[in-house]
Amino acid sequence: MNFQIIRLNNSEYANDSFYQKEARVLTSISGITYTRDASSYNSSSSYILITDNNTDITKLPLEILESTVLIVHSDSYIDQETLSFIKKLDAPFILGTPIKSRAISEYSLSILFNHYSPIRNQQYWNNHIGLERKLLRDQKCVIVGDGQASQEIYKVLKNLCNFVEILNDTESDSALNGIDVLIAMDPLAPSYKLNIGEQFLKKMNSDGLLINVAHESYIDEDHLKSFMKRNPFFHTFMDSFQTEPFIPGSFNDLKNFKKSSKLSGLFQRLTNDIISFEYLIISEFVSNYQSQNLARFYGEYKECIINQDNIAT
Repeated sequence: MNFQIIRLNNSEYANDSFYQKEARVLTSISGITYTRDASSYNSSSSYILITDNNTDITKLPLEILESTVLIVHSDSYIDQETLSFIKKLDAPFILGTPIKSRAISEYSLSILFNHYSPIRNQQYWNNHIGLERKLLRDQKCVIVGDGQASQEIYKVLKNLCNFVEILNDTESDSALNGIDVLIAMDPLAPSYKLNIGEQFLKKMNSDGLLINVAHESYIDEDHLKSFMKRNPFFHTFMDSFQTEPFIPGSFNDLKNFKKSSKLSGLFQRLTNDIISFEYLIISEFVSNYQSQNLARFYGEYKECIINQDNIAT
């Protein structure tokens, strides 16, 4: 059986050489053809779609969606509207969470470690310079969002902190108080139950640390500004914002506020890893499809299949 891959939209990380390599690698799979043109429809083809965060899948022609057997999303996040739509589809929708999860977790941990253990270049010997340093052992750490990167961070921190917890609902009446470190991350699937505003910030200590690497920020920035002005020893590192790109100079009135422009998921080999992930998923799917053993594929990649409940196994 032949499968037609349609690469939709232009990835923000890619150039022409990326698409040439992507086509070369993916068409090395037996029975695969590749195109970036979704305008033509062939009734004899079974389609595999490659999407990213620039793709509006809700606007694809119905006849293509009805003939689609697999969707590979090469980004690690989808919005609520897309989630609602894909849950109605029969084709498995694979979220590319594993592509960036290690980079996001490393970025977050580097901020955390540098905050509590900054590396100083001493110009003279001083036996007492480290006495002000706090240990993570004594900090209460909360990770908001239960995505793969959150799990990776949890595995590291559980060996360093006396208290670390993953929270996936900030609106519940949680008994958590006195939080020292709050890391805001993506959940496995978009959720309306994540909101860090005035009420949740009250649960944090006045000299605490907030790290935001969630793809779509769920932090109320006005409430955060007010909180930081009342608590001058509170620190924030923001990698995503409610309005992007942020205005140059914004938040500069807060001395302990540092910002970056969605760098947490970027790394040197990102484009190679995207193609490698696509190849792995598509080759495994084609192999299991041809051997009529898709149940094995669904079981192997269940954590990445967002519409798992809608898939007939």
